[in-house]
Amino acid sequence: MTKQYDKAYADGLSAMKVNPEYVKGYHRACQALIKLNRNCDALDVLEKAYKRGFRSNKDLVKLDGLVREKAKAEKEKKEASLPPKEQFKAKGNKEFKNGNYEKALEYYQRCLDLCDEKKDVKLLVSVYCNRAICYQQQSNFQLVIQESSKALEYDPNNAKALLRRSSAFEGMEKYRLALQDVRKVLLRYPTLAVANKAQHRLSNAVRRLKKAKAGQY
Repeated sequence: MTKQYDKAYADGLSAMKVNPEYVKGYHRACQALIKLNRNCDALDVLEKAYKRGFRSNKDLVKLDGLVREKAKAEKEKKEASLPPKEQFKAKGNKEFKNGNYEKALEYYQRCLDLCDEKKDVKLLVSVYCNRAICYQQQSNFQLVIQESSKALEYDPNNAKALLRRSSAFEGMEKYRLALQDVRKVLLRYPTLAVANKAQHRLSNAVRRLKKAKAGQY
Protein backbone atom coordinates (compact mmCIF):
# COMPACT_ATOMS: atom_id res chain seq x y z
CA MET A 1 0.00 0.00 0.00
CA THR A 2 2.85 2.37 0.87
CA LYS A 3 4.33 1.87 -2.58
CA GLN A 4 1.04 2.96 -4.15
CA TYR A 5 1.12 6.22 -2.21
CA ASP A 6 4.79 6.72 -3.12
CA LYS A 7 3.84 6.31 -6.77
CA ALA A 8 0.87 8.67 -6.40
CA TYR A 9 3.18 11.28 -4.84
CA ALA A 10 5.72 10.83 -7.66
CA ASP A 11 2.95 11.22 -10.25
CA GLY A 12 1.65 14.36 -8.56
CA LEU A 13 5.16 15.79 -8.33
CA SER A 14 5.74 15.13 -12.03
CA ALA A 15 2.48 16.86 -12.91
CA MET A 16 3.48 19.88 -10.81
CA LYS A 17 6.80 20.15 -12.65
CA VAL A 18 5.37 19.64 -16.13
CA ASN A 19 2.49 22.05 -15.61
CA PRO A 20 2.62 24.20 -12.45
CA GLU A 21 -0.87 25.50 -13.28
CA TYR A 22 -2.43 22.02 -13.08
CA VAL A 23 -4.10 22.03 -9.67
CA LYS A 24 -4.78 18.29 -9.61
CA GLY A 25 -1.05 17.65 -9.50
CA TYR A 26 -0.80 19.48 -6.16
CA HIS A 27 -3.91 17.73 -4.89
CA ARG A 28 -2.62 14.28 -5.76
CA ALA A 29 0.83 14.88 -4.28
CA CYS A 30 -0.59 16.33 -1.08
CA GLN A 31 -3.15 13.55 -0.67
CA ALA A 32 -0.45 10.89 -1.06
CA LEU A 33 1.82 12.59 1.48
CA ILE A 34 -1.01 12.68 4.01
CA LYS A 35 -1.50 8.94 3.56
CA LEU A 36 2.24 8.49 4.11
CA ASN A 37 1.94 10.58 7.31
CA ARG A 38 4.34 13.19 5.91
CA ASN A 39 2.29 16.13 7.08
CA CYS A 40 4.98 18.82 6.88
CA ASP A 41 5.78 17.84 3.31
CA ALA A 42 2.07 17.83 2.48
CA LEU A 43 1.72 21.36 3.84
CA ASP A 44 4.71 22.47 1.76
CA VAL A 45 2.92 21.22 -1.36
CA LEU A 46 -0.19 23.17 -0.38
CA GLU A 47 1.86 26.33 0.13
CA LYS A 48 3.31 25.92 -3.37
CA ALA A 49 -0.21 25.56 -4.73
CA TYR A 50 -1.33 28.71 -2.91
CA LYS A 51 1.54 30.65 -4.45
CA ARG A 52 0.13 29.62 -7.83
CA GLY A 53 -3.21 31.17 -6.96
CA PHE A 54 -5.10 28.07 -5.81
CA ARG A 55 -5.80 29.22 -2.26
CA SER A 56 -9.58 29.13 -2.77
CA ASN A 57 -9.63 25.67 -4.36
CA LYS A 58 -12.15 23.66 -2.33
CA ASP A 59 -10.29 20.34 -2.60
CA LEU A 60 -7.05 21.91 -1.40
CA VAL A 61 -8.81 23.75 1.43
CA LYS A 62 -10.23 20.41 2.58
CA LEU A 63 -6.76 18.84 2.63
CA ASP A 64 -5.44 21.89 4.46
CA GLY A 65 -7.95 21.25 7.24
CA LEU A 66 -6.66 17.70 7.56
CA VAL A 67 -2.98 18.48 7.61
CA ARG A 68 -2.15 21.94 8.99
CA GLU A 69 -2.45 21.24 12.72
CA LYS A 70 -0.74 17.86 12.37
CA ALA A 71 2.10 19.49 10.44
CA LYS A 72 2.46 22.13 13.14
CA ALA A 73 2.66 19.50 15.88
CA GLU A 74 5.07 17.42 13.80
CA LYS A 75 7.32 20.42 13.23
CA GLU A 76 7.29 21.44 16.90
CA LYS A 77 8.19 17.89 17.95
CA LYS A 78 11.04 17.79 15.45
CA GLU A 79 12.35 21.20 16.52
CA ALA A 80 12.23 20.20 20.19
CA SER A 81 14.59 17.29 19.46
CA LEU A 82 17.15 19.52 17.73
CA PRO A 83 20.36 20.75 19.37
CA PRO A 84 19.95 24.23 20.94
CA LYS A 85 21.73 26.02 18.08
CA GLU A 86 19.38 24.41 15.54
CA GLN A 87 16.41 25.33 17.69
CA PHE A 88 17.47 28.97 17.69
CA LYS A 89 17.75 28.89 13.90
CA ALA A 90 14.26 27.35 13.61
CA LYS A 91 12.84 30.02 15.94
CA GLY A 92 14.54 32.69 13.85
CA ASN A 93 13.00 31.27 10.70
CA LYS A 94 9.57 31.33 12.32
CA GLU A 95 9.95 34.96 13.37
CA PHE A 96 11.15 35.88 9.89
CA LYS A 97 8.08 34.32 8.29
CA ASN A 98 5.94 36.37 10.67
CA GLY A 99 7.74 39.55 9.66
CA ASN A 100 9.43 39.98 13.06
CA TYR A 101 12.88 40.69 11.66
CA GLU A 102 14.49 42.08 14.80
CA LYS A 103 13.40 39.06 16.82
CA ALA A 104 14.59 36.76 14.04
CA LEU A 105 17.99 38.45 14.11
CA GLU A 106 18.21 37.87 17.86
CA TYR A 107 17.56 34.16 17.49
CA TYR A 108 20.02 33.86 14.60
CA GLN A 109 22.68 35.56 16.70
CA ARG A 110 22.06 33.14 19.56
CA CYS A 111 22.53 30.30 17.07
CA LEU A 112 25.81 31.82 15.85
CA ASP A 113 27.04 32.16 19.42
CA LEU A 114 26.77 28.39 19.86
CA CYS A 115 28.36 27.43 16.54
CA ASP A 116 31.80 25.93 16.10
CA GLU A 117 33.62 27.62 13.21
CA LYS A 118 35.10 24.34 12.00
CA LYS A 119 32.28 21.88 12.65
CA ASP A 120 29.25 24.03 11.83
CA VAL A 121 30.27 25.64 8.53
CA LYS A 122 27.04 24.76 6.74
CA LEU A 123 24.92 26.11 9.59
CA LEU A 124 27.00 29.28 9.83
CA VAL A 125 26.58 29.99 6.12
CA SER A 126 22.84 29.40 6.31
CA VAL A 127 22.35 31.66 9.33
CA TYR A 128 24.47 34.50 7.95
CA CYS A 129 22.43 34.31 4.73
CA ASN A 130 19.25 34.43 6.77
CA ARG A 131 20.49 37.46 8.69
CA ALA A 132 21.31 39.11 5.37
CA ILE A 133 17.77 38.69 4.09
CA CYS A 134 16.40 40.13 7.36
CA TYR A 135 18.42 43.27 6.74
CA GLN A 136 17.37 43.19 3.10
CA GLN A 137 13.75 43.40 4.21
CA GLN A 138 14.72 46.51 6.20
CA SER A 139 16.63 47.99 3.22
CA ASN A 140 19.79 48.10 5.33
CA PHE A 141 22.17 47.46 2.45
CA GLN A 142 25.38 47.90 4.45
CA LEU A 143 24.41 45.14 6.85
CA VAL A 144 23.20 42.90 4.01
CA ILE A 145 26.71 43.19 2.54
CA GLN A 146 28.28 42.57 5.95
CA GLU A 147 26.30 39.39 6.68
CA SER A 148 26.58 38.05 3.13
CA SER A 149 30.33 38.62 3.19
CA LYS A 150 30.57 36.65 6.44
CA ALA A 151 28.78 33.74 4.78
CA LEU A 152 31.19 33.97 1.86
CA GLU A 153 34.17 33.71 4.19
CA TYR A 154 33.05 30.14 4.90
CA ASP A 155 31.72 29.35 1.40
CA PRO A 156 33.16 31.73 -1.23
CA ASN A 157 30.86 30.45 -3.99
CA ASN A 158 27.59 30.34 -2.10
CA ALA A 159 24.95 31.48 -4.58
CA LYS A 160 22.48 32.83 -2.01
CA ALA A 161 25.12 34.96 -0.31
CA LEU A 162 26.45 36.27 -3.62
CA LEU A 163 22.98 37.16 -4.91
CA ARG A 164 22.01 38.89 -1.67
CA ARG A 165 25.21 40.88 -1.60
CA SER A 166 24.77 41.74 -5.27
CA SER A 167 21.25 42.99 -4.57
CA ALA A 168 22.58 45.21 -1.77
CA PHE A 169 25.36 46.59 -3.99
CA GLU A 170 22.73 47.36 -6.62
CA GLY A 171 20.59 49.12 -4.02
CA MET A 172 23.59 51.32 -3.25
CA GLU A 173 24.17 51.90 -7.00
CA LYS A 174 27.48 50.04 -6.86
CA TYR A 175 26.69 48.30 -10.12
CA ARG A 176 30.15 46.98 -10.94
CA LEU A 177 30.48 45.20 -7.62
CA ALA A 178 26.95 43.84 -7.98
CA LEU A 179 27.79 42.55 -11.45
CA GLN A 180 30.95 40.82 -10.20
CA ASP A 181 28.94 38.81 -7.67
CA VAL A 182 26.29 37.84 -10.23
CA ARG A 183 28.95 36.65 -12.65
CA LYS A 184 30.45 34.42 -9.95
CA VAL A 185 27.04 32.81 -9.53
CA LEU A 186 26.67 32.28 -13.28
CA LEU A 187 30.03 30.52 -13.47
CA ARG A 188 28.49 27.72 -11.41
CA TYR A 189 24.84 28.07 -12.40
CA PRO A 190 24.80 29.43 -15.98
CA THR A 191 21.07 28.80 -16.47
CA LEU A 192 19.88 30.37 -13.20
CA ALA A 193 17.13 32.74 -14.34
CA VAL A 194 17.37 35.27 -11.50
CA ALA A 195 21.12 35.62 -12.03
CA ASN A 196 20.79 35.99 -15.79
CA LYS A 197 18.16 38.70 -15.38
CA ALA A 198 20.36 40.49 -12.86
CA GLN A 199 23.37 40.30 -15.16
CA HIS A 200 21.41 41.84 -18.02
CA ARG A 201 20.06 44.61 -15.80
CA LEU A 202 23.41 45.37 -14.18
CA SER A 203 25.33 45.28 -17.45
CA ASN A 204 22.99 47.94 -18.81
CA ALA A 205 23.49 50.02 -15.66
CA VAL A 206 27.28 49.79 -15.98
CA ARG A 207 27.10 50.83 -19.65
CA ARG A 208 24.95 53.83 -18.73
CA LEU A 209 27.51 54.85 -16.12
CA LYS A 210 30.33 54.63 -18.65
CA LYS A 211 28.42 56.80 -21.12
CA ALA A 212 27.59 59.33 -18.42
CA LYS A 213 31.25 59.59 -17.40
CA ALA A 214 32.37 59.84 -21.03
CA GLY A 215 29.97 62.74 -21.51
CA GLN A 216 31.60 64.67 -18.68
CA TYR A 217 34.87 65.03 -20.59
